[in-house]
Amino acid sequence: MDFSTLTSQSPKVMAVMEAIKNDPNFFSELKDDPQQALSKIGVELNEEEMGIVQKLGDLRELEAEAEGFFAKIKGLFGFKEGN
Repeated sequence: MDFSTLTSQSPKVMAVMEAIKNDPNFFSELKDDPQQALSKIGVELNEEEMGIVQKLGDLRELEAEAEGFFAKIKGLFGFKEGN
């Protein structure tokens, strides 16, 4: 099942993604204790939905790492933050 299909069928996944977006600590909480983190936002996920959320969260972490790496490269070449 692709992301757009899943999110259209499961507003719960979107609720979790919104929580991750709005609270940077939520993804860590979700990794540490999924049931407690999900109960905090009043959502229950099935196994497939939880797998998708974890994959999307991992991609989000990779994106943040890539952005940091790109910023370091820009700094090495003398580009300023606005460029």
